[in-house]
Amino acid sequence: MLRAALLAILLGGCPSTGATGAECQDDRTCNGDICTRDGQCTPPSEVRSVKITWTVNGGPASATSCATTPNLTVYVDGNTALDRIGFEPVPCDQGVFNFDKLPTRYAIAELAIQGGVGARRAIDSANAAHFDIVP
Repeated sequence: MLRAALLAILLGGCPSTGATGAECQDDRTCNGDICTRDGQCTPPSEVRSVKITWTVNGGPASATSCATTPNLTVYVDGNTALDRIGFEPVPCDQGVFNFDKLPTRYAIAELAIQGGVGARRAIDSANAAHFDIVP
């Protein structure tokens, strides 16, 4: 009996599994919503894929053009200071990084040489952001 009461107290403040805005690990726990990259159940109408691309000094990213900047950091920012998702290291020579299952409230992309200051761009209506790296 004591164990059941303690469990009820501990679970009382948690969002119900699958509710919009609830924390999640995968789509199966979201009851028709999508488990987005920020770990929240989000309605499908508020989810998109975003493609971030870059060139180096105006040319294609390659092993040669990225020799002095081999690794990058890629972030997306949302409406609040807590809305920030990022990955590093991202190999420069890829020239592209895709965020799938990204809530639409993430509207700014940032690309930086790993350890450096990044450039920021709005994610456009085609769900993309493009950068030119000048090492």
